[in-house]
Amino acid sequence: MDGEPTFTETKEILDFVPDRVGHFLYFNNDIYDEIIKKKVPIETCPTSNFKCMELNDMKDHPFKYFFYKNHPLNINTDDTGVLDTQIIIEFIYKFMQYGF
Repeated sequence: MDGEPTFTETKEILDFVPDRVGHFLYFNNDIYDEIIKKKVPIETCPTSNFKCMELNDMKDHPFKYFFYKNHPLNINTDDTGVLDTQIIIEFIYKFMQYGF
């Protein structure tokens, strides 16, 4: 996508109230509010998000925000072979970063 991200497609997807959303990184406050209001679970793939998307630091990942809002989340791996990760590593990253 060129230029600034648009949220039109994301809003249209949320109108359907999906069972879950994955790789959820691009958002604004309206999207935050809608995701929380509709209780749409968020799948996170921390290593994939960090390596493949535009995160400068794993602490920039929105996981913590939603975790402390008691929002439904799950932690996953994406491509364990290519990204050289395992599910236990993904959990360890979260424990170390946020002090769980």
